[in-house]
Amino acid sequence: MEDEPEETTKVSHKLRKLLMLGAIGGAAAVAYKKITGRGDDEWQSAYEPTTPAEPTEDEAADPEASTGDSTTES
Repeated sequence: MEDEPEETTKVSHKLRKLLMLGAIGGAAAVAYKKITGRGDDEWQSAYEPTTPAEPTEDEAADPEASTGDSTTES
């Protein structure tokens, strides 16, 4: 009847800690994007379409010849 403390074994929860750390990190990343206003639509505003090329002298003289359409019926 001695008062001996019970031996408790500490269980390492490495996977649980990793998942919790990942969840906290993901939430922090989402919050950062919301606060800074950086969204997925930023790439669209950077797009600048190019101007079409000017037609050459041959294309300007005969526009049908430059299209490459050979729809003539025989």
